[in-house]
Amino acid sequence: MASYARAALGIPKERIVLETRSRSTRENLTFSLPFLERADRIAIASDPLHAARARRQLRHLRPDLFARLIRTDDYRPFEHLGIKLGSAVYELTRPLLRRAVPSLRNHFQGRTRKEP
Repeated sequence: MASYARAALGIPKERIVLETRSRSTRENLTFSLPFLERADRIAIASDPLHAARARRQLRHLRPDLFARLIRTDDYRPFEHLGIKLGSAVYELTRPLLRRAVPSLRNHFQGRTRKEP
């Protein structure tokens, strides 16, 4: 996304901050909160279903920051259709799996790695 922001959107490199520690959407949001707190407007750039998940999680984590979200161009019909279908299946089955297999709960909450 950083490369795209620079090349296609012309955003200067010094205006782009990369968060590289996270292993889940929830961790990415949590680690990015200090940057988001300083922003007047927040945009989430991702595939449509992942962006929707990130928005839901931001609403849960920080409703005050959720209020700063701006509309983005999430959906483009038939673009990356295979990825979108896979993502849709994941999003639809995730809650069912989470309830059916309690041991997966930590995985779905972004706690997939052991703390030192």
